[in-house]
Amino acid sequence: GTAASLALQYNKYKNLLHWLREVPDCYVSPKLDIRPSCVDKSSSGYGVFATESISNNETLLIVPPHACISLTTATNCDKDFFNALGDRFEKAGPGGSIVCLAGWLAKEHVFLQLFNRSASSFYQPYLSTFPWSEKDQPHVLFWTPDKMKMLEKINPQAAIEAEGLRSEVDLAKKVFRPILVSCVNKYPKSLWKIIQYDLPWNNNNKELEEIVDLAITGAFVILLSRCFCSNSDSEESLVPVLDMMQHSSKDPTIRHFTESNGDVNVRASCDIEKGQELFNRYHNEGVLQPNQWLTRFGFLPGEDIADVDNVRSLKNLLQQTELQQ
Repeated sequence: GTAASLALQYNKYKNLLHWLREVPDCYVSPKLDIRPSCVDKSSSGYGVFATESISNNETLLIVPPHACISLTTATNCDKDFFNALGDRFEKAGPGGSIVCLAGWLAKEHVFLQLFNRSASSFYQPYLSTFPWSEKDQPHVLFWTPDKMKMLEKINPQAAIEAEGLRSEVDLAKKVFRPILVSCVNKYPKSLWKIIQYDLPWNNNNKELEEIVDLAITGAFVILLSRCFCSNSDSEESLVPVLDMMQHSSKDPTIRHFTESNGDVNVRASCDIEKGQELFNRYHNEGVLQPNQWLTRFGFLPGEDIADVDNVRSLKNLLQQTELQQ
């Protein structure tokens, strides 16, 4: 039921906070908790809340590089997978790091689905909290062809960008599908969750490929909507807890920066009352056009772009999509 589902979700985030507090050199304020967000009551999104009053400039998080997920940390914990990629990373071009990281994230999720554990168990509490489907996070990468046709009528430029992104993901599926299937088939058959899936696979069974393809799509959605770029280098990474803070155009309550040692430091940018949700202001705002917000983050920011052509129609399309879930 709904109560059981909410309890399961809350336990995942409780485990995330516990895991992060146990990571060496990491700090998580005892004044933070993760709860259903106040941004949109109709969605299933979660946010970060203050359990006690927080003072301006108070440190909320210190997340060292080894607690974040980046191409560097993923490679260090799973050399076999990245060795299997061979020279595909170089051939992928400037965006190759995100493509390769998406493939690794997808593999970890598939392992969680099939074996109830990720191959790189250190990040499992974090990986378990990611939104892997349209139900968890509406995004154009999950949309059906009919929804894409609606988008084309409303905003042709957004449709062009979305189709370009979807084509890149389709290409990534062709690259990663055989690699991920091979990773699964190398896993000891005695540990497969036979009750949930018709295993073992055979050459004619497409179920595993479908699971892999959905995981790859979800991985790209996660990276597009949640990655942060370090101030010290160009490597993008997923930063636990910070990546769960909802966006606010006008009233952000936190600020974050990267220290010289690579630690991500998150501080309050104002006094925050007990029970208040914490908000981040995405650095791209003011630079990205509405269609770019849609294709990258899966939503459109608020009143500051309300006068842009077609924004209202785009928002209505997003709302229709969410109501159909």
